[in-house]
Amino acid sequence: MMKKSNKNKELVYLLDDDLVFSHALELWFEIQGYRIKVFHNAYSFFRELKHCKPDIVILDFALNENYQGIKTGADVAARINESYNNLPVIMLSAQRNIQVAVDLFKRHIIDYLIKDDDFHINLKQVLRNLKEITALRTEIRELKAQSKLRLKRLFLVMGLIILFWLTYSFLV
Repeated sequence: MMKKSNKNKELVYLLDDDLVFSHALELWFEIQGYRIKVFHNAYSFFRELKHCKPDIVILDFALNENYQGIKTGADVAARINESYNNLPVIMLSAQRNIQVAVDLFKRHIIDYLIKDDDFHINLKQVLRNLKEITALRTEIRELKAQSKLRLKRLFLVMGLIILFWLTYSFLV
């Protein structure tokens, strides 16, 4: 089985101020076949985001930070949604707070994962679901393009039929 070249691997940005957890997650993603860039503060994260858009963003909810009004992963997600609204964002948290999760989904995150014993299993499933969603979106875009082309052809044929009908009616 051939390995994907590095540029064909999906790029993940991880923003987490926990150095130990983020390093462990970085290794996990590399083993799973992803490219990953780890950031420990919002400043470096947004500086890099201006230059290179990742395929997936993973944010820790509890950031020990205050950069341009950003104090939490929710603030980062809101800023991402303002400028990059199609960028998939996954939020990580040690909190089991349903209201926090609901508020985050309103900010267009795609999932909220608890850092618990099942974390890696759940993350793997979320990534699998994200790949399926991405494939479906691509298929929908292709089908829409095909439909537009077919519709243009239909209008062309209808126009020709009307033109021939008018010409025939004029001659008869």
